[in-house]
Amino acid sequence: MYIQVTTKCNMRCGHCCYACEPGKGEHMPFEVIAEVLARWGKKILDDNQWIVIGGGEPTLHPDFWKIISHALSYGPVWVATNGSNTEDALTLCRMAKRGVLRGVLSRDKWHEPIDPVVVETFMAGLVEQEFGYWTNDPKSFDSREIRTVKNPYIGGHAKAGLGGCPCRGVHIKPDGNIYSCGCETAVQIGTVTDGIAEKYQCVSLYDGCYKEWIGN
Repeated sequence: MYIQVTTKCNMRCGHCCYACEPGKGEHMPFEVIAEVLARWGKKILDDNQWIVIGGGEPTLHPDFWKIISHALSYGPVWVATNGSNTEDALTLCRMAKRGVLRGVLSRDKWHEPIDPVVVETFMAGLVEQEFGYWTNDPKSFDSREIRTVKNPYIGGHAKAGLGGCPCRGVHIKPDGNIYSCGCETAVQIGTVTDGIAEKYQCVSLYDGCYKEWIGN
């Protein structure tokens, strides 16, 4: 389950699967985020999954640290950043290194330059894995990660490692509408207020894709 807390971003990456850029987008109200966690937080924990916080650039949300604190009260948190807000990025990195949360830095040649200290701090001691991801020893508490897009669709789409879906599993937009996944053609399956509609209860919260339903 991907909680898109904002579609605002301070970068304009040509391969962004959500086509976020400066001057556009909206923040998910904290009250909606709290409702998401109240409704699904325990299930996510029971299913041994991450509470995924994404954007846009999540650190632009005025309640970012309040969101992180509240989410951590429910269970393990996964959050991605472009690293542009140096102090926030370094704080996330320190928290990830201690295993408080999963801190992911998105870095590739399509992102704009950031403070080299952020890149160096995230990368120190990590090992390159499949798909250009950098991670640490899975047996350690260190939960830093660097993710790189190697096969982009320029113009608002990023080709992911699994079927080209940028965000597999249920996707919650800032306006509170819920979609089957992150595909551009994904169907709306509910709202935060009303929950997931009965006919879509079969949809995987964590690993489904709309294209798989229709056989593409």
